[in-house]
Amino acid sequence: LNRRAFMEHVLQRIHQQGQDYGNSEAGKGQTITIDFSSPNIAKPLGVHHLCSTMIGNSIYRSFKALGYNVIGINHLGDWGTQFGVMLSAFMRWGDSIPEDFTVNDLVGLYQRYSREMAEDEAMAGEAREWFLKLEQGDEVAREHWNRFREVSLKEFERVYERLDVHFDSYAGESFYNDKMDEVLERIESAGLSKISRDALVVDLEEYNMPPCILKKSDEATLYATRDLAAIEFRKTEYEFDKNLYV
Repeated sequence: LNRRAFMEHVLQRIHQQGQDYGNSEAGKGQTITIDFSSPNIAKPLGVHHLCSTMIGNSIYRSFKALGYNVIGINHLGDWGTQFGVMLSAFMRWGDSIPEDFTVNDLVGLYQRYSREMAEDEAMAGEAREWFLKLEQGDEVAREHWNRFREVSLKEFERVYERLDVHFDSYAGESFYNDKMDEVLERIESAGLSKISRDALVVDLEEYNMPPCILKKSDEATLYATRDLAAIEFRKTEYEFDKNLYV
């Protein structure tokens, strides 16, 4: 390689193309969805989220520069049994935190409940009941949960703005709450699921993997259930050529 000739060639192209240097239309007409960052609400954006956030953002920008239609998705962790704990804690001790509470106030309540729950099994049952209420659309549960989400997003967006990271969708786990039944019906009608210990599962023993639990014995769904609904929705909504997870 003639280094001098190579450098002259590259620098000349940079001089001619400016900010467009490296761009192309290689991906024209193709769509890529990228699932990245995806923190849990009711908690601060942790330093451990930086890796997924910045790698995902770099991939997003790289594909954009190559002409792809790129959809950046922040698949928020805003659903699941932990919100039963959060709701139960808020119902017990919510009066002890400011009305304009922050994410850190919510973390304090969650930690307190977790400590006391370790000593009192009944509190675990109470938390499960609150999550079931949330799934079933209970107005009180939904109202508090919405506030948790709004407060969290406000904090997340402050950090994302500073990092110059932007998303096209904040459709988190909760977004798929009303889309899971259809996916479960398709799985059942295909003969892929069965009841095991009162839970709905897909047996993956032939792949040397543990069963994929779709519904627990109390009818509560899991991350896997929502993730299946998410991939189905993204394919239908965006007709992606590639779907990436960071």
